[in-house]
Amino acid sequence: TPEEMHHNLGVLKKFVPAHLSSHEVDERIERIKQKIQYISEARLTELLVEAGFQKPNRFYQLSIYGGWMVQKGS
Repeated sequence: TPEEMHHNLGVLKKFVPAHLSSHEVDERIERIKQKIQYISEARLTELLVEAGFQKPNRFYQLSIYGGWMVQKGS
């Protein structure tokens, strides 16, 4: 949800390099908001299955970044 994205961006702020000014951090967060199109994990699953893959398995999640393993459908 957009609320989750907002929360996760707040978490992401804690992981940026310490040498960045708050202005630089805010600029980076704003760039993420403008350039990344959020979709839910449920929608990601739908899209992958529609494209011929099996249901994905998430193996990684940190703030707004995630990783999924997928296999070609049979």
